[in-house]
Amino acid sequence: MPQARYLFPARVLLEAAGALAVLGLVGTTNALGPAGRRGLQLALATLAIGWGVWQTARGASQARLASEQRGTPNTATMRELSRRVAAQAAAGRAR
Repeated sequence: MPQARYLFPARVLLEAAGALAVLGLVGTTNALGPAGRRGLQLALATLAIGWGVWQTARGASQARLASEQRGTPNTATMRELSRRVAAQAAAGRAR
């Protein structure tokens, strides 16, 4: 699903807009006192920061794995290449 990476900028904007909307909604509610609103806003901000840290760590891990594999053929590819080389070498000796 490599096309999903092109949606990243839109997702970031939507997540930020959603977080701001929730914080604004909490700020306008009268069901909580001022201390309750501040506490809930602090909890939501902590959740948003934690989510960002988790996403960053996950992205860094995926990038590290991808960079280790980039340009390195897997076992099946190496076996196929060795089979082709052996076949060409045998054909060259038969001439």
